[in-house]
Amino acid sequence: MTGHDFVISVREKPRGGGRRASILEEPRPLGDQIWVIYIHGFNVDQERALHQGRTLWTNLFGGNPPSRIQKGAFLWPSDRYFSRSWSRMAYPAMIDRAARSGRQLGDYLATRNRDSAVLVGHSLGCLVALTAADRLRGRGTARGFALLGAAVDVAEMENDGSFTVVPLARREAVEYSPSDKVLRQVFGIGQKFAAPYSPRSEAVGLRGEPRSRGWKHRDCGFDHHTHWREPDTVAVVEWVMDHAGTGRSPSSTTSAERNPATRDPEGP
Repeated sequence: MTGHDFVISVREKPRGGGRRASILEEPRPLGDQIWVIYIHGFNVDQERALHQGRTLWTNLFGGNPPSRIQKGAFLWPSDRYFSRSWSRMAYPAMIDRAARSGRQLGDYLATRNRDSAVLVGHSLGCLVALTAADRLRGRGTARGFALLGAAVDVAEMENDGSFTVVPLARREAVEYSPSDKVLRQVFGIGQKFAAPYSPRSEAVGLRGEPRSRGWKHRDCGFDHHTHWREPDTVAVVEWVMDHAGTGRSPSSTTSAERNPATRDPEGP
């Protein structure tokens, strides 16, 4: 399985724990290349996050990544407690933590790679990606972002929301699924607990709204937990990378769904 060239982290612990005040580089990525950064979602510990990223890189690059691309992961403490079951109850607090982690990532990119970062966010990791791209504004521009099953309220992308600037990156794409049960049923409950008096719409990852943004959108039909291991996700990520020499296509990739080696070790 294709590994990470670098890992940047604001985690204090591999499982559970809080957020570091400074970014840890393991190792330090090269600043003169294109960075493709996977950003995991809610309630994902370090081991699972790295596994998800490796699966995505295997589908995207196979065993031969282009020399001008560095692939890595951004780890943020989305699992508040050591127990995943207990951590599920902490979702409202994780929305703020995701935003704070995104600001840290944006500041880091402003000093290390202002114009050549591609951010690939999954679920609540999409909020991290959007916040990072927004934080980078005025100091640089992300090469692109791909939002996979985005657990971000559409209202944040419209009117007086946090991410109304168009574009936040040179290439923007969203992979969505109207059949996503997590975003259709659970997302709204979590948002209501997080901000009970704020108006709500729906998750970006449900129907790819707002289409008025002009971003590339793809109805994938995936389950919420499988975007990162689906070979067809390659098409969206390649597009935001501007096809930067991957030499891969979805049809030439073995299905991760059929390959036990790419399975998340702790399930979806």
